[in-house]
Amino acid sequence: MILKNKIVEEYLSNISFFSELDQTERNILYKSTTIKHYAKRHSLFIQGDTVEKFLVVVQGWIKLYNVTDGGEEIFIDMLPPGHVLGASAIFSAKTYPFSASIAEDVVLAEIPIDVIERRVWANQALARQVMAIMTQKINHLWIENGHLSTMTGEQLLGSGPINFYI
Repeated sequence: MILKNKIVEEYLSNISFFSELDQTERNILYKSTTIKHYAKRHSLFIQGDTVEKFLVVVQGWIKLYNVTDGGEEIFIDMLPPGHVLGASAIFSAKTYPFSASIAEDVVLAEIPIDVIERRVWANQALARQVMAIMTQKINHLWIENGHLSTMTGEQLLGSGPINFYI
């Protein structure tokens, strides 16, 4: 178990989500964390799947997208190292509002969502970290919405995807 925790710690030592927690809390999370490698083009989950894991991108990139009823893929965003997925499942949404695939070989830290949920309710520092992630995304969306509200139709069409996930 100590060897596994050391390997997990090596992967996560530079991820801000973990580095802001005290060592005791990090150790608790490390014990439940699995490090997984996925190859490019692997489908991570699809829209509507139940959120079962809190995911932290350690290396590589994840592509978020939706598929229209007509089968057209709509690009949403690319997540680089340091980004997390699944935070909103702790408080409300239990399913993914989008699909995700591996854009570039990726290393993910995967923590069962029920473990994160229990720890959030037990530890204010972790709750603040999760709320900070969600608040940053909400603030980004407000700014983006403000920009979009001032654009003409032509500018909107040329502006690219609108990010709406947490």
